[in-house]
Amino acid sequence: MQHYGFETGEVVVSSEVPDSMEAAQREYLRLREMKSALEGGCDSQVEKIKARQKELEQWAAGQMDTLGVESVTNRGVANTHFETKRRFTATDWAEVYKWILARGDFSILNKALNASGISAVVGDTLDMSKLPGVTVTTERVVKFNKA
Repeated sequence: MQHYGFETGEVVVSSEVPDSMEAAQREYLRLREMKSALEGGCDSQVEKIKARQKELEQWAAGQMDTLGVESVTNRGVANTHFETKRRFTATDWAEVYKWILARGDFSILNKALNASGISAVVGDTLDMSKLPGVTVTTERVVKFNKA
């Protein structure tokens, strides 16, 4: 069984700036494992881990931006890369309902707007004129994948 140091009841996370991308990757993956081990009853400790992971994501983004690269791989450790997330927002529900009813196409709805349904309508070019009443925002995020 893996020991993470929180068996005593306290999660200790670093606040030091990593000295390399590999160090950031190793710490991030260790934090991910710790978070998984804690989930289900240790919310305050999980929040500390999530906060540190966010700091490492921001640090890695800054490093990759400085280097002018989209990803960094350290063999045997991790691949860290940028990913763009799309978020669709209904700005005019009356227009959205009108569009749905005119076509009988409910694929853009979930409990919220359905990203895959909307993507099928607006395409890769994000031609939002095809879907009145909806806007899209994108977010560039850092992802860590274990090697």
